[in-house]
Amino acid sequence: MSVKLTPAEVQYARKWIKRLEANAGIDRWLRWFELLAAFFLIGTAIYVSQVLNYAAPRLLSPTEPADAKIDAPTMRYYVETRILQEEFRLTLPFVWLPGIAGGLGLLFIMLQWDRHLSDTLVAKLLRRQLEEELREPPSVTAP
Repeated sequence: MSVKLTPAEVQYARKWIKRLEANAGIDRWLRWFELLAAFFLIGTAIYVSQVLNYAAPRLLSPTEPADAKIDAPTMRYYVETRILQEEFRLTLPFVWLPGIAGGLGLLFIMLQWDRHLSDTLVAKLLRRQLEEELREPPSVTAP
């Protein structure tokens, strides 16, 4: 099956072949960098959550003696502690955002792992089609 291409389409196909081959060369190495970045984001989320789990009991439960008088510095301490508790509560959902981004990135990387192979195959097939078309002499039909 032969498809007749216009000169503009042939020129575009040649550019596309070059782009596919260049991307195939880059994708072999880029996927490892993306994998490392995804694991870094997941590790960051795990580390930050562990740090917050360690800090949470100290932050969320200030100690006070039962017979303590509440003076100005003590009141200030409790107010600041309450502010920190609210900040902790509000920022906790954002701790896992890097982990979610890393997980989605990891999923994308795994789905596109052999992309360089498909790009190379498409480039070879397209190059072969162009060579066949340029090799064939134009057919002349008698009226």
